[in-house]
Amino acid sequence: LEVSSGGTEIYVAALGSRKVGVLDAAGNIVRRIDVGDGPAGVALDETRNRLYVVNRFASSLSVVDLTDDSSVEVPLGFDPSHPDIRDGRALLYDGELSSAHGDLACATCHIFGGMDNIAWDLGDPTGAFVPPGGGLGLQGFHPMKGPMTTQSLKGLTSTEPLHWRGDRAGFQDFNGAFTSLMGRTSQLTSGEMQLFEDFVLTMAYPPSPFRNLDGSHLPSINGADPASGESLYLTGGLVGGLECVSCHALPTGENGLIIPAVALQEDQDMVVPQLRNMYEKTRFDETAGTNVRGFGYTHDGAIDDLFTFLDFSGFNFNSTADQEDVAAFLMAFETGTHAAVGAQWTMDGTNEPAGIGRVNTLVAEADAGLIGLIAKGRDGSGEPRGWVYETGGNWQPDRAAEPVTTLGALNAAAADGAEITFTAVLPGEQFRLGVDRDEDTYLDRDEIDVGADPYDPLSTPATVVGAPLIAASGPASAELWLKGANPARSASRFGVRLDRRGPARLEVFDVTGRRVRTLFNGVQPAGAAERNWDLRDAAGRPVSAGLYFVRLTSDHG
Repeated sequence: LEVSSGGTEIYVAALGSRKVGVLDAAGNIVRRIDVGDGPAGVALDETRNRLYVVNRFASSLSVVDLTDDSSVEVPLGFDPSHPDIRDGRALLYDGELSSAHGDLACATCHIFGGMDNIAWDLGDPTGAFVPPGGGLGLQGFHPMKGPMTTQSLKGLTSTEPLHWRGDRAGFQDFNGAFTSLMGRTSQLTSGEMQLFEDFVLTMAYPPSPFRNLDGSHLPSINGADPASGESLYLTGGLVGGLECVSCHALPTGENGLIIPAVALQEDQDMVVPQLRNMYEKTRFDETAGTNVRGFGYTHDGAIDDLFTFLDFSGFNFNSTADQEDVAAFLMAFETGTHAAVGAQWTMDGTNEPAGIGRVNTLVAEADAGLIGLIAKGRDGSGEPRGWVYETGGNWQPDRAAEPVTTLGALNAAAADGAEITFTAVLPGEQFRLGVDRDEDTYLDRDEIDVGADPYDPLSTPATVVGAPLIAASGPASAELWLKGANPARSASRFGVRLDRRGPARLEVFDVTGRRVRTLFNGVQPAGAAERNWDLRDAAGRPVSAGLYFVRLTSDHG
């Protein structure tokens, strides 16, 4: 959000609405401004009376004239997001796609794919009873299911059946909610639902905050021993002589079985739930009038802490300490993402003694294949650089011709102004994040050196034309050159350079000489700049495949 200098207007990017809300100082909505898909950030320029909005899903920038709230949407070029993310994420967030009135989306409750810590009573009195599927002693599913807490959409891969009761055989079975809950006139198409599922299955839980950097247990959580709790969970015979792990199987905590209501001492059957986000459900107190968390544990959120949950008569503990230890283990249950992922240390030439132990731990986890490891920073000449750890002590730089280096050499090179940051990443992602961002096989610095875009797989040293297309001679000069792929598939990028500030115009013409689009018409600062063409004409229509000419005109000639 952005607040005007006088504090009278607040501009809020509404990710799921394709709008920016304008609020007054009291928080009342004054008006709404239409922008691109997925507005995620705003910047206010009061001098020019402009609002700039980054549209995450559209990969564009909306420039809003605040005199009348009109806007122009400018493409930002290639979106490096994985197709599963790029093509399906709007179905989680976009209320205009998801609901009848555009004010409701799956992310309303599943906040950023997680949960809102609220129990919802979403039973359908007109719904049909679903008979049991054959499990011994099962009751079936009544349409009036009672309050159920919102579950996370993270980590759903291979955890079917879904929902608290296991009444959804797979993700596709949630399609009915778009009409029954959110009021759409029709469900998503099978293709849209597949895009949605593909996106949801990319989401994972973050690392556990209750594990050491190497994934081992902390010595204590709230005075209890999680390692002892894990042993009891695995071999303690705490459920009438059976092990907890018999139902809550590792690594997720679920086993796909629906348990009869009578065994659970509940009024309906429930599936064995996963256990990877127990730490997110703390701080609910059923005796308090006001809570930081809306609801707690179990399907209806009625249990306020894990120790109380373990008071269930079906468990048999030898001591309170054992019960506390198991609660501590559940709090530290592994999430499926290694505890080191996201961990960092920045070497600055003075702090190696303080950080080398942390970095060595990351190296050891990378050698074991549990994480990926990269380094980013500046070299002695001030150039931004990247390195990826290849195990065995070798670090590959982002120039293919350069030899591998070592941790010792990187630490020795770190200095004030040339800091190097080590980061643990998901295994398999280190090469992309470290040295080849767009995965086009050309390393990042090799691309930058020749003017290619390391974020765009269509822009490579093989496609970049480095020589100027137009170069005026004499004391004053202007240059225009192609920076992207030729032929272009989704956008074209051009480099423009003037030796002094002045008026300039960049235009696109077809083979008949007809002007198709004016890409820029204004004052161009001295030096180099980049101009983009999204392969659309002045009316916003995609142009036909063919040959086009680009002309730069300036007072330089």
